[in-house]
Parts: sequence; C-alpha cells; structure tokens
Amino acid sequence: MRRIKDNDMVLMLSIDGAQLFEHKASDVWIYIWVIFDLAPDIRYKKKYVLPGGFFPGKPKNVESLLFPGLHHLAALQREGLRIWDGDKVFTSHPFLALATADGPGMAYLNGLVGHHGKYSV
Repeated sequence: MRRIKDNDMVLMLSIDGAQLFEHKASDVWIYIWVIFDLAPDIRYKKKYVLPGGFFPGKPKNVESLLFPGLHHLAALQREGLRIWDGDKVFTSHPFLALATADGPGMAYLNGLVGHHGKYSV
C-alpha cells in the first residue's frame, strides 16, 4: 500500500444535481474535484474547483458517467503527474480521500436505495 508523500495531491470528488427550470426534477448532474492541499480559505473558490463532468437527467448508471474521470485519476495514481514549478520538476501521485454528495447523490454513488427507502431513486 502506498503512503501519501509531500508532493502528492489529496482530492475530493463531489457530485450533485442541479434544477435548471422551476417546478422540474433535477435536469443536470455535475461532479467536481476539490484539491485539499490548498488552504481552506481558497480551496472552494471558483478558480480552484475543477469540473469533472456533467450529464443530463437522472443518471441510471452513474458509474459509467464517472468512469472517464476515475480512469484518468487511476492512471495518474499509477504513472504520476509531472509538475513543473519554476526551476524544479516533481511527480505527484493524486490520492482520492473523499467522495461526497447530498442524500440523492450519495444513493447514486454507493448504490443504496436512498431517501425514498424501498422505492429507490
């Protein structure tokens, strides 16, 4: 098992639905990446929150929609991400610390029935 080193980025994935029109169910779902290595007062600023992807409607199979982003993260974890900082070059192996969502979003992430109980999402 690999340990987090000084040059490794720590990430959070967060997914949520957005209602685009009044009186309708959520029309679009978006997931974002948040870099925990930044100071708490700036990590949630718009320029530092990285969009991962978005998809219309209520997802039937959220894993297939998250797959490209998670596959890319897995490749960076395996191969490393080369970062140039001025005159020095270092390699970062990103670490996914958290996958977060609200109630309905978490039901999509973990596959449980969600807030509707036996009726599922």
